[in-house]
Amino acid sequence: MSDIEMILAWNPASFAVAAKSWRGAGKRLADAAEKIGDSFAGVPTTEVDGPVRQEGIVAVADRAARLRRDAAALGRFADELDRANGELSLARGKLALAIAAAETDDFIVDRASGLVLSNGARAKSIADLGSTAKSLGYHRRQIAVRVEQALEADARSANQLRDQFPAGGHLSTPGTPLGRVEGVAGLPELQADEVERVRGLWGYEAGQEVEVLDTDPGTTAVAVGDPRTAEHVITIVPGTTSTAEELAHHIERARWLHGPDVAVVAWTYDAPPGVVSAAGAGYHERAATSLQMFQAQLAENPNAKLSVMGHSYGATVVAQATRGLGLHADAVVLAASPGAGPGLKTVGDMRLNQRDGTPHHPAENSRRVVAVTSPDDLIKHVGASPVHGADVTSRWFGANRMDISDLVKPKNRHRLNVPARTKAHTEDYFPDPDFRDRLEETTATIPGSGPGAGTK
Repeated sequence: MSDIEMILAWNPASFAVAAKSWRGAGKRLADAAEKIGDSFAGVPTTEVDGPVRQEGIVAVADRAARLRRDAAALGRFADELDRANGELSLARGKLALAIAAAETDDFIVDRASGLVLSNGARAKSIADLGSTAKSLGYHRRQIAVRVEQALEADARSANQLRDQFPAGGHLSTPGTPLGRVEGVAGLPELQADEVERVRGLWGYEAGQEVEVLDTDPGTTAVAVGDPRTAEHVITIVPGTTSTAEELAHHIERARWLHGPDVAVVAWTYDAPPGVVSAAGAGYHERAATSLQMFQAQLAENPNAKLSVMGHSYGATVVAQATRGLGLHADAVVLAASPGAGPGLKTVGDMRLNQRDGTPHHPAENSRRVVAVTSPDDLIKHVGASPVHGADVTSRWFGANRMDISDLVKPKNRHRLNVPARTKAHTEDYFPDPDFRDRLEETTATIPGSGPGAGTK
């Protein structure tokens, strides 16, 4: 079967049917979670009370939370099926139009062989065909391009669906380090080499200060500290040009925030190479979904407050992850953000999930969503444009705006000194100990949502 014949035989609409079934299954799990969560409400204290009742309430809440996380996972899978339906339908349609155009000009498109042929009975010269006809070479190129685009869409959709439920051992329970083999199996060579280098620096076994938690083509998560037992788990999402091949650099950033009761995860992904590339939705859509899945796993720790901190384009990824089914996070920090991305006009549009999978009340988002941009950072001019969506530091967006102008002023950068102000995009944030202290003060007042979580 030729590629043309295969693509024309696609039935992407079946994905929409499957998505409806998966979404229905997710709803049934969510409904079951609500019933389980309310199961103790009708039991009078005269029948069950004391420590037994409290342990039962905690156990029921834990089971309901797991069901909600599973329901969200099914919902994300359904979303990917819908996305695949749209993308593959569009690609197949464009190929069909290219074939129809060739046949209109009296060329033969052999579906079985995939060849575009001249009709022996037709004229060979464009002049004989009329001014509107195209050459054989033109139609061959057009059809070849459409075939290539369709195959790329197919591969992209397959990878995104596979990422929802990874085959193999890549996605581990956070806090449990991956084995040497499973941690690099199937990864691109550069990413696998970097994971090996990180392990060479800090070790492989459980109990090491640095543990590789999650690897998948395009994403890697490395923890400093143990997310299973920490009272506060911080996930850092870097910005443009930040890839898994720069993992060691991101781990150093994580070490700056690590403390006795604080575990920090450096979560890297295939970020766009620059702010211009970041204007497209493709990067943040894939990364946001992966981040949602990872944070749902971190929510397995019943006592941890969960914070997610995005820098630069990573802040856009974090904001986008709060759409739809939402992000398991008690606090979100958007540092040096170029914008919130599509679909988010105010913090009220963001869904921050508690550990049990239910959302924090939207009214709390003005406290739980922290936005900060250095006055010397040139990114603020990007945030003021509509390209990347709402400016998260504007009053009308409604975030908890963290002012660091007093920290930046002593650096005495001239407003026309572009190289110095370019450095401000990095230097004024996590590398600056004063910034980290200010950030800790700001987020310390935001409570967690687990049974034992506090405001660490």
